[in-house]
Order: sequence, then C-alpha cells, then structure tokens
Amino acid sequence: MSFDNANVKKLPVGSYDVSIDVKPETGVGVGDPAPVTFTVTITQPTAQDTQPPDVQIVSHASASKFLLNQPIQVEFTAKDPLENGAGTGVNAVRAFISACSGGFKVDLTPQLVVTPELPVVADVEVTATANITAAWIGDFTLTAEADDRVGHTGSAATSFSVGVNVAPLPPIAVPGRQFKVGSTVPIKWQITGYEGHFLLPFENIKITISGPGGTTEERFAGDGAANIRWELDGSGNAIQYITNYQIPTEGAYTVTVSVPGVCGGNAEQGSFTFTASTKGGKF
Repeated sequence: MSFDNANVKKLPVGSYDVSIDVKPETGVGVGDPAPVTFTVTITQPTAQDTQPPDVQIVSHASASKFLLNQPIQVEFTAKDPLENGAGTGVNAVRAFISACSGGFKVDLTPQLVVTPELPVVADVEVTATANITAAWIGDFTLTAEADDRVGHTGSAATSFSVGVNVAPLPPIAVPGRQFKVGSTVPIKWQITGYEGHFLLPFENIKITISGPGGTTEERFAGDGAANIRWELDGSGNAIQYITNYQIPTEGAYTVTVSVPGVCGGNAEQGSFTFTASTKGGKF
C-alpha cells in the first residue's frame, strides 16, 4: 500500500508521530478498523562530495625535451573543490613516469615533498615536488594524481622526451667541404648528454647513411672499418665514434644516428650531412 498527500506542509527538523486509521469501505470486507502509528524523523539534508580534486602540473611544460642525465624538477598542485561545504579535502597525492604503453613505469611518490602536510580540508591547495634525473632515452608521460577523503581521484598528465646531442666532427664537419666520389671518408661524430658531458659508449648504436636516389645503408658497432667504433677517454666515456665509408656516387648524403631507447629498439637522436662530387678533395 502506498499513498501521497501533497497538502502536507514542509516540516522543520524533528520527530513526528503519524497515525493512520484503515477502515473497510461500506459493504466491503469485514473486521474492525486497523489503526497504525509510526514515527517520522526529519533531518537536515547532508551535502555530498561529488567532485575529485583539481590537479595541475606546474613543471615541466608539456612536450619538454631533456638531455640524458639532466636534472628535472617535478611540481604539481592539488585542491579539492569546496562544493558549498561538501568538499572533503585532499587526502593523498601520487606521481609516476611511464612509457612503452605502460611497460615502463617509475613511481615518484616516495620522493614527493608535499606542503602543507596531508590531509587538508577542502579549498586548501597542496604543492608536491620531486627532483629526479633523466636517466632513460625515449618518450615519456608524467602523471600526477590526488585523492580526496571519500575516494575521488583527480589527475593530470604531461609528456616529455629524453635524448642526446649528436654533432659531426672533421672532416665531415668542415663547412663547405666536398668529398670525391670513390674515396673513403672517415665519418666521425660525438654524442654528449647534459652540459656537454661525454657518455659511456652505446654498444648497440646504429647509423643509417641515406644517399642519392633513395639508397640507404645501415651500420652497427663492430671491429671492422665499415663498422662503428669509438675512442674512450680516461673515464671510459666515448669521445668520438667513427666508421669508414666509400662514396659510391655524386650527391648529398645524410647520416642518421640512433641509440637504444627505453622501449627497446633504436631511437633516432640526430643527423648530419655531407656532399660528394667528382671534383671533391682528397677524400
């Protein structure tokens, strides 16, 4: 049985006894009236926290590029909205770096410095920071998350990449230099990281030499003159890489240098060019 009574006025907060007398319709049914009494309690409506914290990444900017071994400062803010008094405040924050469709992940949460101390009430902004080193080569995503006290999670994400600098060395690097068709040219280059520091040799390095007419040749590390070798300094870092290349025809050549990335395979890091002519120099 159910019923409505639209004539009941809005009642203030409190407890009310309600009595109902049920009488059979005249000529229908049998038995005496059946009175029912129960209590109705009216309370103030309770506001519900329905929104997650707002998370904003301060640094680094999206699509930032860093060099291998470069320091990176991670910073983000989080604030749970007031929601007319329903907000419960930020209760926890997290951050992590990922790549390779989730196959690579570094948890930054243990390194986060959070101010003010958690938990906080609604509408109070917290700032989380961490200092890390760009120790991997590839494309990455930084994700920051924050929870409120009822379990809502807000998040923000930004992308960044880490690589190395590639620079040609003489004779390729000599401006305006052309090389004679049929000659063997020592292609030399150096690879550096943050602040120009030399790095340990990339044993799985690869170069692609692209020539006239769409010809390409790939070369890898090895002991032969046509392979990639390197020279080391006293600390064991590679100060230059070299491969000898016999120029087959006249035209422009591009050398693309790739090194192993965090997701496996090789990641292109840079390129340089040289020109061959029938009237070139001794090389």
